[in-house]
Amino acid sequence: MKSTAPILALIVLITVGFSVMSSIADTSPGPLSAVHAGVPELKGQAGCEACHGTESRSMDQACGDCHEPLTEQLAQGTGFHGHLEKDKQKDCGFCHMEHLDAATEIIGNRAFRKSGWKERKLYQHEKLKFGLEGRHAELGCKECHESADVTVMSEGQHRFLGLSQDCQTCHEDPHKDKAPDCAGCHGQTRPFSEVALFEHDSRFPLIGGHAKRSCQDCHADGDYRGYLASPRASAKLGRDGKGPSSKPVRDCMDCHDSPHTKEFTNAVARQAAKPEKQSCSLCHEVTDPSLTEPALEKTLAFHGLTGFELVKPHDEQACAACHQEPSAEWKLDLRTQYAPRFPGRKANECAVCHGDPHEGQFAAEGETNPDCLSCHKPLRFLPHGFDLARHENSGFPLHGAHEKLACEKCHETRPGTVDPERYAKVRQFAGTAKECKECHESPHGSQFEGGAFQADSCLDCHGDERFFPSRFTNEMHAKTAFPLLGAHRALSCRSCHKVAKGVDPESTKIADRVFHGTEKECQSCHIDVHDGAFTKESLPKSVDGKESCERCHGNDSLDELPGKAFRHGFWTGYALLGAHGKASCESCHIPGKPTHGGTRTMGIAKKNCTDCHDNPHMGQFRVQGKTDCLRCHQTDVEWKAKKFSHETDSRFKLGKDHSGLACSKCHKDYQLPGGGKVVRYKPLGTQCKDCHLWRERR
Repeated sequence: MKSTAPILALIVLITVGFSVMSSIADTSPGPLSAVHAGVPELKGQAGCEACHGTESRSMDQACGDCHEPLTEQLAQGTGFHGHLEKDKQKDCGFCHMEHLDAATEIIGNRAFRKSGWKERKLYQHEKLKFGLEGRHAELGCKECHESADVTVMSEGQHRFLGLSQDCQTCHEDPHKDKAPDCAGCHGQTRPFSEVALFEHDSRFPLIGGHAKRSCQDCHADGDYRGYLASPRASAKLGRDGKGPSSKPVRDCMDCHDSPHTKEFTNAVARQAAKPEKQSCSLCHEVTDPSLTEPALEKTLAFHGLTGFELVKPHDEQACAACHQEPSAEWKLDLRTQYAPRFPGRKANECAVCHGDPHEGQFAAEGETNPDCLSCHKPLRFLPHGFDLARHENSGFPLHGAHEKLACEKCHETRPGTVDPERYAKVRQFAGTAKECKECHESPHGSQFEGGAFQADSCLDCHGDERFFPSRFTNEMHAKTAFPLLGAHRALSCRSCHKVAKGVDPESTKIADRVFHGTEKECQSCHIDVHDGAFTKESLPKSVDGKESCERCHGNDSLDELPGKAFRHGFWTGYALLGAHGKASCESCHIPGKPTHGGTRTMGIAKKNCTDCHDNPHMGQFRVQGKTDCLRCHQTDVEWKAKKFSHETDSRFKLGKDHSGLACSKCHKDYQLPGGGKVVRYKPLGTQCKDCHLWRERR
């Protein structure tokens, strides 16, 4: 190492000379560089010591007072200055020469040559742990150090110091501060997207179909560029950038859609006690990019995991009998050819291969293939298993007489239309008529298609075991225009529902009997024993909502008069007054034999008094051959002639002389020729002499 003593001695002499030769320039022996010349503290004697030091302070210490970051590098052995040779670390002026002229670059190529580099641009940064490789080696200093070529720096401004070696200081971080060591994965020599130094670890080796993939193929934007934030990211670095990632490694199904059904992949996974997402590698080799099936071990048990066990009659079939052979483009177009070759048939979808002899009649809504095995056995088509219990869910349960019918009785055949070469005849099941009238002719015609009671089905009234007896109850009859009340409830249907007019009355055919439209008037079934006495226009047609006979009679018995008592005067015009009101019906209506061919036993009452009572006057008051007792009497028990007035009803006015006499004074008993007596009222004389004897005075 060269000694610095001569240089220090020279500096001392120059300093002393400066102090005694005030006329000499302050910066002698030569001018300072432009950057130092602009610092006031560096002028004069004090300026020399500030840069060159003193006997007790070395130049590097003096320079370090202004350039503290460089002092730290020297002390710690870091940075550009910390890696210089020891003698150069103490002699700042060896590299940074002053006193030449103001235009001198103290950190130019000359300084770099003194430190061991031919030119500044050739400096490789290797001692800074940031070697300039690849694209970085082609950059000029100014492209990273903006002040590299600035001649005069302002105070506090740095030329090369202050930059971070983190890539993010110059480049946008696509990982959003999640990956601290960019160069550890990307390096500097290859394009950034190649991630040249990154290696997948043993948990997910990039082999087979994965070996030729780019990072972007698996790690989309927001995924690989999010790096550790993504569950699909590599395991190269942990959360802190120092250890393996705790993120789970992706399974096949995280990136690839499985063409298999979930039932199949779950079954395979359960068999191997693995998660479903890892089921692909249980059958396919990762090293086979095409994932074709020739390398697979195909067994009957394996096929059973699809839900289609290869049992009789399919156990001896060749694969090609059910699965079409792959085309020449199979390996190039696996996904589009997988579905037609392996459609995922189910064991009960027989129609896919064998056709459907029912032409979709039993296919569920929205599906095309019926569940053949729900009715038929795998090894034989007949006999079928569609029993009475299954028919219950068809919308037409088979009960009664229908249970014993053969299927062909209701389900006829029709020409096939879907596959006529295979199935020329197709038996019709779906859409088979359910209404009785579709198979059976209605014996009632259209009688129950209108009116108060309308039957939706024959089964509303009849059973499906036999037609008779009907199930038409009194409660159902109540919904008609003629509810069955009283004695009507005990009658048979035939009592009221007769055969139609013009048909043999003795006919037993139900078709000849009238139901709808049967007359409901009493007279239509019962004889009017009153001979129309109560159908006169003068009488009301309805009383309290009742019509016809019900105006007076109940339904239980014609002898009963429910509700209000029979209003004799209102209905007959003959009010029962006085003694008549206390008399029984039989007193006037004499019982006798039934009349009118019906059940009436009471005779018709007569209206004349003399029809029921003897005439005590022996016809004395007969007028035009009739005697009207009520002209004088009232219908009371006493039977006195309260209404008779001598003054107005006779030819003889009593006057005041006779009004006080008793009737018997003038009306005497008269002896009848045949015996008996009668009071004589007329003819009587009206002259005085007819009652009084006159004596002549002499």
